Amino acid sequence: MSTTEQLSVTIGAHNSETAVSLSEWLSLNEGKVKLGFRLLPSAVLSQMTDQFEQFSRYSHLSCIGLVNTNDVFSLKQQQLLRDLNLPLLYLSTEDFGSLSWLNIVFLQETNFADDETYPKDIIKIGSPHGTDISLKKTLVHYGGLMEFDYILCPVSYTPVFDDAYIGLVTSDLSCHSMPFCCAIPFGMPKYDRFFQACQEHPYPEAIIYHLSNLKIENPSVVSYIAPVLELLLRSFPDRSIIFRPFPEDQEHPFIQQLLKQFSDFPNFTYSCAPSYISDYVKGAVMLCHRDYSEHLFVQASKRPMLVFDPCSQSNTAQVRVESIEQLIPALSSLLAEKAQVTVNNNVFNSGSSVDYLVSQLHYILDNKRHPQWQYFELYNQYSADTHTVIQYHMAGVSPFHKTALRALKIFPDCPEFFLAALESLGRTPIYSNRQLSEMYWEQILHLISNKRTDDLEKSVLTGLEKWFFSLPADCRFYLTNKVAKYSSEESLFHYLLQLTEVDCTPVLSTSVPVFIAQRDLSKQLNDGPVLIYGAGELTKTLLTNLSFIERFDVLCIVDSNLKFHGRKILEYNIEPPEKLLTYNAPILICSRAYAEEIDYHLRRQLGIKNAVYVLH
Repeated sequence: MSTTEQLSVTIGAHNSETAVSLSEWLSLNEGKVKLGFRLLPSAVLSQMTDQFEQFSRYSHLSCIGLVNTNDVFSLKQQQLLRDLNLPLLYLSTEDFGSLSWLNIVFLQETNFADDETYPKDIIKIGSPHGTDISLKKTLVHYGGLMEFDYILCPVSYTPVFDDAYIGLVTSDLSCHSMPFCCAIPFGMPKYDRFFQACQEHPYPEAIIYHLSNLKIENPSVVSYIAPVLELLLRSFPDRSIIFRPFPEDQEHPFIQQLLKQFSDFPNFTYSCAPSYISDYVKGAVMLCHRDYSEHLFVQASKRPMLVFDPCSQSNTAQVRVESIEQLIPALSSLLAEKAQVTVNNNVFNSGSSVDYLVSQLHYILDNKRHPQWQYFELYNQYSADTHTVIQYHMAGVSPFHKTALRALKIFPDCPEFFLAALESLGRTPIYSNRQLSEMYWEQILHLISNKRTDDLEKSVLTGLEKWFFSLPADCRFYLTNKVAKYSSEESLFHYLLQLTEVDCTPVLSTSVPVFIAQRDLSKQLNDGPVLIYGAGELTKTLLTNLSFIERFDVLCIVDSNLKFHGRKILEYNIEPPEKLLTYNAPILICSRAYAEEIDYHLRRQLGIKNAVYVLH
């Protein structure tokens, strides 16, 4: 681990002539609050640099960018770092453990656990990567409950109880310096900058063609991109057509071919800067293939978005067409109307997010509870240990990547956590574009590559076999093709390859064990009468599960969706939630996405006194 004398602070480039030692930089900034900003080579790098730049304007704060020397940045990202003209500290993975001189570090969400370990006493503040990322997704899917002391919420969220997420993290897994994870009503600096830029461009004329990551776009949609781009260029010769591929795809051969094909059109504009704001302020309408209901363009500009959805993937888009013949008439209509879009503008501190946080920073530094922030408690007297938390996730059906990989990192020799990580990664949904699924399946290969059959007990190999044959066929086929090139008989790859020669097709069962408990895992539901909240697919599956039917007597099914009222699931009528007030039985919430919000609605807003349980 390097010392402050050995580490150097540069302005922009790694080997800048302006470099000074870290100890000298600390001396020059003595007495100031020190904020670090972890800069990752991701598609949302510009979002973190926005924060970095805006916090750096305050004279009582010393801000510094943190870069891992192992990170690989694209040429455009490297240029973005150089153009910052702000202090950067390049560190080895081990050096991140020596940053105790920082007061606060700002971190981006990531899909997988990082190898970097920060000192426990540094306050860690997490930044969601978009206004469309729910608080629950940040907390659970992206590991915020383990990694962040505070989370900068860009938009308002459905209320939940302070203890809504107890039982999902343990002190062993936690990176916290605080016994809570606090949601700050912050906003988003990128939104602030975009909003201000839109005010300065009140008469936009361009058409934006916005692409998602090619890894997640449906292959059928990708086949439309070239025809759509040509149609736009020829149909609107007097309007600039701003073509914006996903930043990670800019060097993709498909995108490069499109540039060669269309760059000679005088109205073709290629948007490739790290931030799209300077281009998008010129847009009168945005065309895309996915429903970005909370996209920053619509939120900040109040200008319309049109979804061209030839695969009928979306049913929530406000303006949508499904055929290329409908495209030009729909765009022409939106351009002619020039009406502002009505948006649910629930962005916190619009135009002044950084000003707000700086004015409230003393609450964080002095560890005082802010009356308007929500502090999610992490532990109580029932708090489970790591093994119990992993078993809880294993009993469910949803992925739990961050939790499983964190447990394996902390306890690398625990075979239970090795199998749990494989189980979670194997639960990755099969996306319309397989490349996104394969990103997670590659992690399976990485985990297996570190193991040999001689290192594992028979019980672990048995668990491995059970896991392998329970995988979706696409995932198993992908892994089989990948491991075929490994010939070492001692490797776990070879062992899996042998399994493919055995016919072990799993037999579908109508009796699957269910795990029903209160949210904090303190108490499981006893057999007997039960009320069900939720009339979706989860409930339908549950009512055909013999393991559930033999144990419980369903008295009533309710749902908040008015469209469901009066309909039936099997022989059960679907009632409004108020019907629960007429019963004295325990309530089972059958919703994995909104369990915490439903619990809050039942107990706080309806005044339900019944015990509430969750299907895990």
